[in-house]
Amino acid sequence: MLQTLLLPLLLYLEPPTSELNFGQSQPVAVYLHRSFRDGLVTFRNGSRQRARMNYNCALAKLVFISDQGDTLQLTNKIFIRHVLIDDKRYLPGKRDGDDDLEIIATYPELRLARAVKVFVYGNGSNASSQQLKTDSTSTVPNSLLIASQGNEFMWQNNASAQVIRQKSLLYVVDNNDRMYWASYRSLTRLLRGKKKEIDRYLDRTTVNFEDAEQVKTLLKSVY
Repeated sequence: MLQTLLLPLLLYLEPPTSELNFGQSQPVAVYLHRSFRDGLVTFRNGSRQRARMNYNCALAKLVFISDQGDTLQLTNKIFIRHVLIDDKRYLPGKRDGDDDLEIIATYPELRLARAVKVFVYGNGSNASSQQLKTDSTSTVPNSLLIASQGNEFMWQNNASAQVIRQKSLLYVVDNNDRMYWASYRSLTRLLRGKKKEIDRYLDRTTVNFEDAEQVKTLLKSVY
């Protein structure tokens, strides 16, 4: 049985709105998928449960729709082995405050994964990069949806020049489901026997460990 935490009601069949107030609502565009999909939760005891699920980028958390129509967040995630939404596999963080990750590549000793978050970028008195907060006391002003390509969204606030974007944060996950930021240190820690190959590759190629394709190319070179 899923353990749940009640979140605000989401009208997930409604299309993304053109004017958004992030302090009062959670717009559909904050979600990774345009609508809730068929999901399958597999627990560590082998049991399974189906639900309509999505990934909330403002929280970096998996959420689902209950039979009562409420939007709920997974809790007690240490008991969950993984979640499937369509053909995508997700690994919930072990603690309730940890990010939930989408597995994007699998290797013998590790998996490459990402958390997708929404950040606010601005200038002037605004911080250059802030994570979007969706609480009832937020003072983030209304923003105008100005671009949408595929499932990537961007909003521009005309008054403050704030741009709100989705951003992927890369992790590597070992075979015991321990999660680490993707970095040279974490790769050499998990791939101790391949440190020479990693160093040899990095001697001739600069790798941005925030870029999934560059990290995939590095890992491909050592296998």
